[in-house]
Amino acid sequence: MKYDESLSLVYFSENPKTNFAEKMDVMGHMVNLTSDMVQNYFAEQRKDEPKKPAKANIAGIVLILLLFAALIITLKAGAYTVAAIIGGVFLTGFGISTFFDKNSSGRRGISPLESRTGRSFVFVALGLVLIVLVLVAPVLETMQCVFVGCGCLAFAFTLMCIMDAVVGSSRARKNYTVIVPAKCIGYLKRTRAFEATGGVNGVHKTYVEGTPVFQFEYSGIMHKAFLNEFSRGKLQPAYGKDVEISINPDDHDDILYRPYLKKRNVKLVLLAVVTLIVAIAFLAAAALI
Repeated sequence: MKYDESLSLVYFSENPKTNFAEKMDVMGHMVNLTSDMVQNYFAEQRKDEPKKPAKANIAGIVLILLLFAALIITLKAGAYTVAAIIGGVFLTGFGISTFFDKNSSGRRGISPLESRTGRSFVFVALGLVLIVLVLVAPVLETMQCVFVGCGCLAFAFTLMCIMDAVVGSSRARKNYTVIVPAKCIGYLKRTRAFEATGGVNGVHKTYVEGTPVFQFEYSGIMHKAFLNEFSRGKLQPAYGKDVEISINPDDHDDILYRPYLKKRNVKLVLLAVVTLIVAIAFLAAAALI
């Protein structure tokens, strides 16, 4: 993506590592940015007249409300089987709509290597597993249903990771066909929060992730661009290092640093292996009951 010095959505740094002092600077920058965005949003809302939602949005909202109301009514009536089927239909429908959402791949902040196919597959799998479990519940014991359900969901995540790795590599080969020399001129950093419930107060952590910014020349024009792939830990390449990057010939600011693709695929494969082991363990436990 194109880098502009006026870009304020992230914190610019020349340090590939993030020490405690810089982490505080990044956090302060993001807090101030959030405050400014909220103030600007409400200022714009007061100036502009309220816009009427599109007909498609209204239809989607009505459908969701109807499904939610049906789910609440069936739960209160004790019709848990019907409630589970409604929930399964909702998840399946949401996954299918995600697949056909062509705008999702073009939104800012979404990696061009990500596949909406993988995300939609998980929701469809969740819905279908829920429906199938309801249908086979009279045959299986309660714990068997739980183990089979967990195993199927873990297997769905396994397939999603594999699909993301394959689609990402395929898009990299197809889109980033021009190799040019470039120099790392710094890093963009932002904060991300992690929260987990449990214990007395739960867990809340804030960490910093970043991505390198490159300067390169193509067709006689100097470009500055950054990867839309943020990661934690020490960032690569080193500041000031000369490297080779791949660019999209149709969009010269759309770049790819190949080591990041390799790192991404390794993570996805490891996650796929772990979730596959978990899926096998659950299904084996269901068979032994």
